[in-house]
Amino acid sequence: NDGTGTIDFDNMLMNPIPVVNTTVAPDIISNTLNPRFNAKWTASTPTSRITGYRLDVATNAGFTTYVSGFQNLYVDGINTLQQLVTGVNTLNTHYIRVRPVYQIGSNEVSGEFSNATTLSSAIFLPVTLTSFTGSVVNKAGELKWVSESEVNNSHYEVERSSDGSNFVSVGNVNSKNSATGASYAFKDGSIAEGKNYYRLKMIDLDGKFEYSHVIMLNYAGGMLTMSAYPNPTVGNVTVQFSKAGNGASMKVISLEGRVMQQMSVPANATQLRLNMANFVPGIYTIVYNNNGEQFVQRIQKH
Repeated sequence: NDGTGTIDFDNMLMNPIPVVNTTVAPDIISNTLNPRFNAKWTASTPTSRITGYRLDVATNAGFTTYVSGFQNLYVDGINTLQQLVTGVNTLNTHYIRVRPVYQIGSNEVSGEFSNATTLSSAIFLPVTLTSFTGSVVNKAGELKWVSESEVNNSHYEVERSSDGSNFVSVGNVNSKNSATGASYAFKDGSIAEGKNYYRLKMIDLDGKFEYSHVIMLNYAGGMLTMSAYPNPTVGNVTVQFSKAGNGASMKVISLEGRVMQQMSVPANATQLRLNMANFVPGIYTIVYNNNGEQFVQRIQKH
């Protein structure tokens, strides 16, 4: 300020705020369901003039193609020296740069960009999961998962725990190594009564691995059953099952996967009658979902 109420921008810009240096923390990179990494940077002195930072994350060295939401992203505060970057594609190399900013009146003045930090796609583990789910079907734990992409992946190791902390291996599934993703299923016939926790250990060809999130299946042992009669049938079918909880449901599915009937099961009900008189002859599957558990019964329509 020259005493007349005006700001001498030329003088301010003769001493621009310092360049910052970006680093990346690959140790918290994660591929499961939401690929992400943490971008960190350090600022040279004097930091007292800095009010925030502008962060760019791109997938090309020329910074013309950006990760969604990470073009000129404002990160507030002089002591905020990191930003979680989400929505990344594990098949791409990423380029990160940061520039400091400060306010003069209502104007934002930017410093120079740091040199770009390169995060190679090789640092990402070879699998990106889009889903991992499970259900109890006919006294077995059935697990299903879908990958978005697989590169140099060796196999999946299925692990189970009774307490959610101490896991043991219960089987392996070889990877299909599909660049466009693949679907998998695993049946655990030795599921224990009570709570069963599952996770996937995703192992690449180099021995590196990462864990999926944990899911829980609650199995009440022999107390849970389902039956349907008469089987075969020409019309009405009576389905008997363990007592329904809130939100229980039932559906009938054709061999082609078409849902023929779908209904809510009243709480505390133990049987329902289905009318299959108008169904064409063939094999159908009755699926009963109750408190996170699933039971399946095949029935033939004459």
